[in-house]
Amino acid sequence: MATTYYAVITEQGNAKIANAILMGTKVNITEFAVGTGDGAYYAPTGQETALKDEKWRGNIQDYETDTLNTNVLKISAIVPSDVGGFTVREMGVFDDEGTLIAIANCPPMEKIVLGDGIVSEFVPTIKIAVSNTSVINFKVDPTAIIAIKADIKKAIDDLSGEELLAKMAADNSVLPVANGGTGANTAKGGLANLLGLSKLAAISAATNYADTSIDGVMFVSLSPTNHAGLYALLGELYAYIVQIFYVATDASRSRIQIAHGYINNKMATRYYNGNTGTWSSWQKVYTDADVIPVANGGTGATDSSTICKNIGALQRTSISPSTSEMLGETDLNNVKSCGFYRITSSNTNGPITSGNGHTLLVIPWDTNTYMQMYFYGGPTVYIRVSTGAWYQIITENNLATQVQSLLTGGSVSVIKSIQRGTVNLENEQYSATATISAVDTSKAVIHFLGGVYENNTLQSFGRIELTNSTTVSVYRYVRNYTAAIGFEVVEYY
Repeated sequence: MATTYYAVITEQGNAKIANAILMGTKVNITEFAVGTGDGAYYAPTGQETALKDEKWRGNIQDYETDTLNTNVLKISAIVPSDVGGFTVREMGVFDDEGTLIAIANCPPMEKIVLGDGIVSEFVPTIKIAVSNTSVINFKVDPTAIIAIKADIKKAIDDLSGEELLAKMAADNSVLPVANGGTGANTAKGGLANLLGLSKLAAISAATNYADTSIDGVMFVSLSPTNHAGLYALLGELYAYIVQIFYVATDASRSRIQIAHGYINNKMATRYYNGNTGTWSSWQKVYTDADVIPVANGGTGATDSSTICKNIGALQRTSISPSTSEMLGETDLNNVKSCGFYRITSSNTNGPITSGNGHTLLVIPWDTNTYMQMYFYGGPTVYIRVSTGAWYQIITENNLATQVQSLLTGGSVSVIKSIQRGTVNLENEQYSATATISAVDTSKAVIHFLGGVYENNTLQSFGRIELTNSTTVSVYRYVRNYTAAIGFEVVEYY
């Protein structure tokens, strides 16, 4: 079972908070404590009145309301650097009467001491959820905050001391990049150093820049022969190439190269795998000036007509194609690509094989299956899957005609019987049944007609089903109420 870490308000803490809400008083949280948990993980229950093995207790250092949940308080303290030599596994907060208000477990955290050679102040934090945070009051130790801020200020002063800056100014010297500076006394020079432009190297067309160990920028003369891939992508004879190594400037290490045209705004990139010793091919980096091909997720065009043609949004099929946009296919079984097709002449394997001005929509599901919809004369629509049978879709314009036709032809059954009843569920009863006259379950449907629930409250009952030819069953998830569920069983011929 995985270990979990959390904070919980103790039973005593809940009692004090509830009393404070009732009486309009405050719970004054003043102290923070940490302990070892007797050297092992445990899950707090809220019944605790003390830590299992308390090692340090001190004043609250800071507190705040959680930014994501205003009912959650974050409380922290500072365990001094001279306290330690134990592993923290538990923590808690106490009020001004010494009552443990909240307790938490935590992952093991070593608390070292000054004598271990490392100065380490430990800042434990606990989060507690309170229904009314206004009844919680904190007494904060301001000296702890001042001490921390003073240490930070001293560290900053030591790092950027005025004496050091004055000496550098007197010597007309600059702070090297290795020491956190720019290595230059001008903005342009400093930027060049930080970006690696000081390592700008000119690479001739005869040089294989892929093997260079330069960690920075190269100005490359491209050769259509030696650098065919990059030359084709950038379309010019010169380029800037930025090379960035993963670890060290060793030609055998993994790295990336980013190329930019000398004149145009074209870019490309590639990657070197130091483990396999192979380069990837150059890949074009598209910018807002590029037209992205369909193969790369674009439209391959900048005008709507060509875009629709490229992505299959508008195509045409004709027995005598006269333009490049026409497909020249008359057998609809062969039209499988996604798109709208305008039928301009007679066709085969369509629901209507003569005339023009009709429209075909094809939507592929995979390489072998697709759907075709055939639109004829406005409201008349047919549909089929792949090369299967065509079926006419009933619309509001032909509903009456279609229903009458189906009834006349016997394609639609008429109602044979209707039975209505009620299934009663007693308190604590998960399911119940009702008996009806026998019906053919393959020709019957059941409808839910609503329910009457205990205390007139709206409840969910799960599901209702026709279990067999004479039984209606009701199932529910919540059982602590009585209910009467209405149903209707309709049987067709």
